[in-house]
Amino acid sequence: MAVQITGQQIKNNAVGSSKISDNAVLSAKISNNAVIADKIASGAIIEAKLAAACISTAKIANNAVDTAEIADDAV
Repeated sequence: MAVQITGQQIKNNAVGSSKISDNAVLSAKISNNAVIADKIASGAIIEAKLAAACISTAKIANNAVDTAEIADDAV
């Protein structure tokens, strides 16, 4: 039986990068459509939380971003 843990059951700051071993979270371990915009809290992804060069053209799938999704004020 699979156990599902929700964000409401995890204490704030209980899971940080110092507590996750290297290579513990890989795309091969994440099921398809497990991470979608509807599941990401507003403001959860900000520039200050991204490692330098973690997003590059080579890492973005073809047609993943189109002009209809980009806000007028996007940088």
